Amino acid sequence: MKQVYVNLCRLELTKKEYGILEYLLSNKDKVLSAGEIIEHVWDSDSDLFSNSFKVHINSLKKKLAVHLGDKEIIRNTRGIGYFIAEEANNETV
Repeated sequence: MKQVYVNLCRLELTKKEYGILEYLLSNKDKVLSAGEIIEHVWDSDSDLFSNSFKVHINSLKKKLAVHLGDKEIIRNTRGIGYFIAEEANNETV
């Protein structure tokens, strides 16, 4: 079973939230479009224009914020994509 800890606290993530976080962490130095993340995390039948991705990434950000406060590690470059903030290299994620 895959688990995520932030500051020694276990995070309860859905399969999609875990997939998003894992993919972002494995591509730390790269800005990933929503389409790239969806293609990697969702199955091939998913609708790329669905609101599902935004719901999952916002939920993931909220869960991380509970343990990180105002330090946001998942950032968005409007119109381009998402990335893990550089400060995350020093965080326990």
